[in-house]
Amino acid sequence: MRVRRSLAGIAVFEVHKDIDVVEIDLMLAGMRITRPRSSSKYSRYYLVLEELTESLGIDSENAYYKDYVCYYNKTPLLCRLLVTSSRQKVSYVILASFQTKILPQISRVLLRSGWRKTFLFEMATRRHSPWRAVG
Repeated sequence: MRVRRSLAGIAVFEVHKDIDVVEIDLMLAGMRITRPRSSSKYSRYYLVLEELTESLGIDSENAYYKDYVCYYNKTPLLCRLLVTSSRQKVSYVILASFQTKILPQISRVLLRSGWRKTFLFEMATRRHSPWRAVG
């Protein structure tokens, strides 16, 4: 049975570090990185990340993408690294999650590692008080 999911949060970080250093920072934040070939299952979500990159005005003409599927406590996260073609450094990292409250936790650790948060957006469900029907 296939379950449809929608993205619950997206975060964009400005990094300017080597690819190996970025992968180490992600692992120190508690993420397990899989190989790029496993991202084909989530290919329709990467179109959303591409649209976000264009709308934020991030220069992606002189860069190429490396897409990963990462896991944070068994929860899949999509990770896109924008690598500059000239210096082989990661300029931006885009993370997308299917559950809320995960990206702020990861963001705190990555900010301590010297990353700069450019964008963070999470969808939140509206919760009603259990007392709203009383009265």
